[in-house]
Amino acid sequence: MTKPTLYHCFPRPKIVRREADDMAVRIPYSTNDSAGFDILEAIIKHGLVCTSEPLRVKTDPLRVRVEGRTSKLHTISMQTRACFTLSTFEDLSAPHALAYFRKTGNDVLMPASHFDLFGGFGIAVDPIAGRRMGVMPAMYYYQIEGVEDGGPEEMLRRLYEAKQTLLALHSIEERSGKVRMPWVHTAFSDERATSHDLGLTVDDQRVEGAIRGLVPRKAEAILPLFDVDRRSSWQIVDKINYILGLFQNTDSSVEHSPLAFYEQREWRLPYNSQTNLGWYSLGNHPTIRDPQKSENIRAAGVVLKMIERMKGRSLTESERDSTWVLFEVDRLPFASIIEEIICPTHAADRVERLVRSEISSGKLNRNVKISHSLA
Repeated sequence: MTKPTLYHCFPRPKIVRREADDMAVRIPYSTNDSAGFDILEAIIKHGLVCTSEPLRVKTDPLRVRVEGRTSKLHTISMQTRACFTLSTFEDLSAPHALAYFRKTGNDVLMPASHFDLFGGFGIAVDPIAGRRMGVMPAMYYYQIEGVEDGGPEEMLRRLYEAKQTLLALHSIEERSGKVRMPWVHTAFSDERATSHDLGLTVDDQRVEGAIRGLVPRKAEAILPLFDVDRRSSWQIVDKINYILGLFQNTDSSVEHSPLAFYEQREWRLPYNSQTNLGWYSLGNHPTIRDPQKSENIRAAGVVLKMIERMKGRSLTESERDSTWVLFEVDRLPFASIIEEIICPTHAADRVERLVRSEISSGKLNRNVKISHSLA
């Protein structure tokens, strides 16, 4: 029996909605499109990209009732993650869902495999080896129509509020001058960076302003009230961000299908600060936050241009800051843990040349396997 493996597939077909009935239609990449090959080449040469996506939940119903706020979706976190599916190659090739695709100008409902939905290029990583980079099963939530309080969204709201509380405490620690602030995946450095530089500020400007006006001696007097056995607040915030990066909705708004995302057996790699990992960002961070950016500056430029070419627009500052690339695991290139490379048949010769070249360069393992998707 084939063992399940973690598959990361790309490029995802573009999704458009028809105004008449809000039906979602996928426009697949053509067989001549080089997008998938470009992504594969970038992963092998420069590392695995953890892209950003907003995690949105409805406004707290208590705020709506008591304060008269409008009930709407708002962003509680910018997730930074790469997505995998735990499956076998055979299962990913089989059609499991119905989806609308645009074919020669018409919208056609057709059986779709995982490769149809997410792209015919991909990489595979052994789940046990994947633990070395911090990959975890996704955590799922859903909305309950007509229920104001409770439910999984309530958990996400409380996590957001816990994060905001800890950010306020972090700023008090900073004002006291008593707490060192290296970034977690670096050795301690004497470089100082403000909360603003590190992106560790409270969303509420009123609270942030009050903290800025706090004199150091008062901040120092407050800290003993929180002198429990814990790491510094910014380190706890770092792990809350990791947890928030694991959340995925169970239901697909594209297929209008309950449990569609849950059935994909998704695993995720959120950006995380394990000491055995090497990361660089596409944004501008203090050296203490992104210590390996300078040695990867060319790679960051290549990856940024590729993403912007795929999207057809420039990334916003927030998107750049929350996009990170995993280039090293246990001091070896990320590509060294890739066990299998997937590509459409029409791209096989080009992919095989790339693989031979990167085996020679030491990036890829000599035993890496090449499989052909049905896309």
